Amino acid sequence: MTRVFKNMDEASFLEDLARTPWQTIDIFDTVQDKWETWKELFNNVCDVHAPVKTFRVRGDNCPPWLTEEVRESMHARDHARHQAERTQSPEDWDAYRRQRNRTKKII
Repeated sequence: MTRVFKNMDEASFLEDLARTPWQTIDIFDTVQDKWETWKELFNNVCDVHAPVKTFRVRGDNCPPWLTEEVRESMHARDHARHQAERTQSPEDWDAYRRQRNRTKKII
């Protein structure tokens, strides 16, 4: 997970930070509570201007059974399913099922 700053408007971000009620931090007595409150206030502003996005890492840390053959078969299976859903043709659904079964067999 990472924050996406691609479309962030810095002026608007700074404006929202200035409007954030930072004085609520003074209500708390412990440093931990003050830190949690500050972090929540700051993250709320960041979530609006630079949302957190989860990225899928490809190629790294793949299990040993996920070979190139398996990936190609999975891709063909997904393509066949998309085709079958789009056309609703019985022949395309049969082709998808055959590819799905081939993929499951090699996994």
